[in-house]
Amino acid sequence: MKATRLGHMPALDGVRAVAILLVVGYHGFVPGFGYGNHGVDVFFVLSGFLISALIAGQFQDGEFSRNRFYLRRAIRLMPALLVTVVVFTPVGLIVMKDQQTLLGAGAALLYLTPFAPTTIFDHTWTLALEEWFYLVWPLVLGKMLRDRLSLRQIALLVGIAGVTGQAFMIVQPGSLAARPSTLLLGAALAMWWLDGGRIPRPQVALLGGFGSIMLGVFAGPELWGPVPYWLTAFGTVAMIGGIACDAHGFSARVLESVPMVAIGVVSYEWYLVHSPLLKLAAELWGIESGFFIGPISLALAFGLHRALAPMQQHLRLRSSRTPGKVLPGEQSSTHD
Repeated sequence: MKATRLGHMPALDGVRAVAILLVVGYHGFVPGFGYGNHGVDVFFVLSGFLISALIAGQFQDGEFSRNRFYLRRAIRLMPALLVTVVVFTPVGLIVMKDQQTLLGAGAALLYLTPFAPTTIFDHTWTLALEEWFYLVWPLVLGKMLRDRLSLRQIALLVGIAGVTGQAFMIVQPGSLAARPSTLLLGAALAMWWLDGGRIPRPQVALLGGFGSIMLGVFAGPELWGPVPYWLTAFGTVAMIGGIACDAHGFSARVLESVPMVAIGVVSYEWYLVHSPLLKLAAELWGIESGFFIGPISLALAFGLHRALAPMQQHLRLRSSRTPGKVLPGEQSSTHD
């Protein structure tokens, strides 16, 4: 059972750009973006797809190291999060005049935001859900692979779990308990793709998926509770599947345009800084518009990414040379 490695696809950076633009538009009260928070689900599906493909490919090549996986995630995520919290916490204490800012800061760094009081770091709930998922998912996926389940069987099982999770949206649309199911949908897509699954008309899937996301976001208020979430989740699956099956089609080339890729590359940093900045600007000057704060926070995101990139690259290289505890039947990983 040999998996195909998932190479770098710049159009997937474009998908990140779509996601972050929706989220910033939502937090910035841009007209029509009332359901832009569904950009989080776009992030989750993409994350589940990419990380699951990485784990499965490394595992089947005998290269997966659990310790190195967690170390590399920390190298990627923690520096920007730490800088954001260190910079905005004192400002938040002064401007918001709320000592709970300290609790929010600590919760953000510990990935416990869903249990914290309302602060300028509320948006880091998404990071918490994602990291909780990845504490468990490599172990579960590794167990299924060691038990000799085929990639197609894993895709089916994980896909059913993801769809079941989405069904809980009927009970409580937007439930935090149901949102991680989009990570499972992305993981199922990855297993199907690695097993050789291909979409006959990928460009139709990409465009249809994008249209589904936009319908869920902009027509959301007119639709039945869970439907906007489903349109976003399954639309993202179709969109990513279309890219994975034809990374050089016309629609994919639009997503891999220079502006989209540039925004996608700094989407994590932009996500971190935009929300605290918006809340502080609203408190100080009554400015809540994403049209004004959005570009400023994007500039900060580019600066933060550029400042941290050399250190992160150095740490990644060191982690490649550092032995890690390897799960049974595995070898150390040197794959980024």
